[in-house]
Amino acid sequence: MEQVYAVVDERYKSNKPLIVTTNLTISQIRNAEDVAHARIYSRVLELCTPVQVRGTDRRTEIGRDKQAMVKELLFGL
Repeated sequence: MEQVYAVVDERYKSNKPLIVTTNLTISQIRNAEDVAHARIYSRVLELCTPVQVRGTDRRTEIGRDKQAMVKELLFGL
């Protein structure tokens, strides 16, 4: 978390752009659980414009496909 803070803070201090991707909701970002996260999220919200991308989690699909492939290799289904 210290490394993430260092990167975000450096971009913040140098007035450089920042692109962040996350699976957190905007509500979770605005209502951080603790001070450490709040410090990071506050800077991210100031630097970035939130854009919500909807859809299925492609990692879930990829994981399902990999599991099916392993089952086929192991059990010859």
